[in-house]
Amino acid sequence: MSNSISGSTSVDRALALVNLLDDRGVVSVKEAAEFLDVTPSTAHRLLVTLCRNRFAVQDERRKYRPGPVLTSRGMTRSVPITVVRSCARRPLEYLAERLGESSHLMVLEGSDVRFVDGVECQEPLRVGAQTGGRMPAHSSAGGMVLLASLPQPELDRLYRDGLPLNHACRITELPALKRRLVTVRRQGFGVVVDEAQAGVSGVGARILDEQGHALAAMTVAMPSRRFRREELPEYVAAVRDAAALATANILSRPVD
Repeated sequence: MSNSISGSTSVDRALALVNLLDDRGVVSVKEAAEFLDVTPSTAHRLLVTLCRNRFAVQDERRKYRPGPVLTSRGMTRSVPITVVRSCARRPLEYLAERLGESSHLMVLEGSDVRFVDGVECQEPLRVGAQTGGRMPAHSSAGGMVLLASLPQPELDRLYRDGLPLNHACRITELPALKRRLVTVRRQGFGVVVDEAQAGVSGVGARILDEQGHALAAMTVAMPSRRFRREELPEYVAAVRDAAALATANILSRPVD
């Protein structure tokens, strides 16, 4: 398996393994070696280094999981992204079919959201799947509901240097964002119209983990010319239903 990480430094490889642990929750030496495109002995040496520095731990099956440095600082998710993606796939398809528009799954990473899956609708004019892409969370419907779930100190920490510039977004200062998030928190959903990018509108809702914390967000996105304010209750109901299905799948999944 070829991977651009193969030509990088040991530090780059170690950081890539930290991200892999975050994504998958559990990693074997073989999986790490394939991901990095290195020999198993090299992968094992890197994993041992992560364990020595408490970024990883080895379980009873000799596989590696996020260590106390990551879990104690909230730097890893309660459910791996691969599990979230699997549990949300059918609900994403359901949402796209129900509304006839594209659906997206995203997670919060710092002050950005990262798109981890999506289903495109069949309309000639549509919002394309952006899997792997990122955008400022405050300009996304899904990002809004995830930001609204954060404690105020965490929100202040994320934006201590101000909001990232997004020319399409009308919110440019933290106080304005906080006011917007009060509404999002009260309503339980996020709406953006021409804010993520010109000509695109979206509605988002949260997917929850076992503790009731926001784990990811699901959104429906459409060209603004097809967005109808009078149909907002229908959009919200569909997104909430799909997010609830994904949450139910996560809560009922077998756990190792």
